[in-house]
Amino acid sequence: MTSTPAALSSEETEGSALAPQFHCAGSRGLFAAVPAASRGRSPGPNGYALEEIKPGIFWISAGGYDTIFMPTGEGVIVVDAPPTLAPHMLKAIRSKTAEPIEYVVYSHSHVDHIGAADHYPETAIRIAHDATANLLVRYADPRRPVPSVVFSDEFLLEVGDRKLELRYRGNIHQPGNIFIYESTQRVLMLVDVIFPGWVPFRNLAVANDVHEFIRAHDTVLGYDCDVIVCGASYAPRYAGRR
Repeated sequence: MTSTPAALSSEETEGSALAPQFHCAGSRGLFAAVPAASRGRSPGPNGYALEEIKPGIFWISAGGYDTIFMPTGEGVIVVDAPPTLAPHMLKAIRSKTAEPIEYVVYSHSHVDHIGAADHYPETAIRIAHDATANLLVRYADPRRPVPSVVFSDEFLLEVGDRKLELRYRGNIHQPGNIFIYESTQRVLMLVDVIFPGWVPFRNLAVANDVHEFIRAHDTVLGYDCDVIVCGASYAPRYAGRR
């Protein structure tokens, strides 16, 4: 996208409330500048953003992707492994705890979310929905180790002082994409369905089933949560409930 505002007609410039408009390479149309509310925060001098969003639950973001990890007193639980976070993830975890990574939860099988899962210890227990496990067996991608624990409907991961509820509620993005919920701290993680400050990217985030994708938004509203981590955001941010 060019940084020079397009020349506007007198009709287009009438009224001072209009936002600047820009040309985008390869398109003849005009585009408004990204509003400040959609830009998120700076990733910071280390190249990533890291925040304790609730006591003992840490959110990390870089390169348009984000995820969470949590020490439990008996090892760290980490969700997903986006390749954009590969240079930062282990360092970020070590900056907050000396506990080993014991559990890795896969939200779904897509490589842009778990394509750096091989960075975690081989001994870590990997957990996913059985549809995700079946896809990973078929892919045979060493960057995405096949999970050792699978479930079909729901799974309660209890480690130390943490309880993480994993539930499958239909083909909302890809078969196997799950809701990840920490009820005590009221934190929900749902990947590639909600995009804080933005609309979904093309084809409703390449949803396999449009009806299920839309229905997932109502399902989210049924959760008692005040922080939602979305896995992909075009600027470093997580969502709140309004």
